[in-house]
Amino acid sequence: MTTDRRAARRGLLTAVGAAAVGLWLPADRFRAPASWTPANTNWPLPRRDPARTAATPTPGPTASLDLVWETRVADRQLVGSLLVGDRGVVAATHDGVTVLARDGDLRRRVRSLGPFEAPLWVNALLGVDDGPLVRVDGGVYALDRRGGVRWRLSPSSAVDGSVFVGNTLLAGVGDSVVAVDTDTGLERWRAPGPLPAAWADGRLVGPDPDGAGLVALDTTTRRRDWHTREADPVGGVIAADRFVAVGETLAAYGLADGRRHWRRDTELTGPPATDGDRLFCVVDDRLLAVSVADGTTAWTCRVPGLALAGPVVADDTVYAQTDRGVVAVDRETGTVLTRFVVRSSSGSPAAGPVVADGRLYLAFDETVYAVGGES
Repeated sequence: MTTDRRAARRGLLTAVGAAAVGLWLPADRFRAPASWTPANTNWPLPRRDPARTAATPTPGPTASLDLVWETRVADRQLVGSLLVGDRGVVAATHDGVTVLARDGDLRRRVRSLGPFEAPLWVNALLGVDDGPLVRVDGGVYALDRRGGVRWRLSPSSAVDGSVFVGNTLLAGVGDSVVAVDTDTGLERWRAPGPLPAAWADGRLVGPDPDGAGLVALDTTTRRRDWHTREADPVGGVIAADRFVAVGETLAAYGLADGRRHWRRDTELTGPPATDGDRLFCVVDDRLLAVSVADGTTAWTCRVPGLALAGPVVADDTVYAQTDRGVVAVDRETGTVLTRFVVRSSSGSPAAGPVVADGRLYLAFDETVYAVGGES
């Protein structure tokens, strides 16, 4: 064998060896380190942040609520929360995702995925980053800004609950929590854990997948911090140092130790919002302010219509969406400040309002509304 042939053979073997080694490189080499810093701008997640507070320091309109624009986005009922990212307002129906510019003009509509035009059956929007994260019957899809698929998560079991934190999606799959890198779709880790309800300070809290109470998982050590069997929640919110479980009752547990601080027989008609000191809850035609410390009622306000979606907090104002529109209430006193009536609605808000750019964005039936006014 000539020298040139021997050199060529050595080069080929080196290349093949390098490729083989590459096949065995740990997946961590291909994904960014986990960041547990939640997004703090606009309204990028349902209930705005991983703690599910539905609160923002950005003020919304208070002196008046006036229609800025309305856009019918589909022929089907809107589902889940609206999201507001850097590039516009994102809305979902069961058959697609629509992105609107801040002036209400249509930017993009995605109704199918892939070269074979597979129908896009959306169950919920999970977040918006470089593009929307959507939960579908087969798992989770990450879309890019043009509506293409960046990656997909297709577990053997259905995704049941999820929280989007920094660059990590925490998804409930079977009896485990799966942490997924949102840049690549690669799995970071999985651990036995709760069905994700809310996350703060390194702890993920939610219902036990076995139906036996409430579980907290440390997302750094990937170990259970605590487990209480007395709760039977369907969701919850983290307010200051407590997890408030929402179900047939309302109950507050220590985020660090799971100790119950209070419990009251109040069944809500939408998820609560919190400013850290109080919970703002809707029960039929009433909006309540409840102390996070002891569960007592600070004030009660009657709202026009039925409150069928969770309220939100923007600076010093609480906004409650009803079957007739939205009402603005003073956060300290419970005094009604103003309201906006959706005249064409059939009484079906998809979710609570979102606040961004000094405006409210509302989803009713098949239409997105932008509401502004003086603060």
